[in-house]
Amino acid sequence: MDEDDPSFIATAIGDIARARGVSQFAKETGLSREAIYKSFRPGGNPTIETVHKATKALGLKLKLAPSKAA
Repeated sequence: MDEDDPSFIATAIGDIARARGVSQFAKETGLSREAIYKSFRPGGNPTIETVHKATKALGLKLKLAPSKAA
């Protein structure tokens, strides 16, 4: 998230989904294949719920931390 690009994380998750196989990732997340392709592409805008399902399936969680600029 240190990138100054809001779609960076969505694109990264999409890359992982395609590497694992979108059908398998869909089963693991409970999301449809269409939702995965739409949300996790460059310029995609997934909901926080969609990101949560994806990161949970990957064994990850997102954390918020103070920015260095604050």
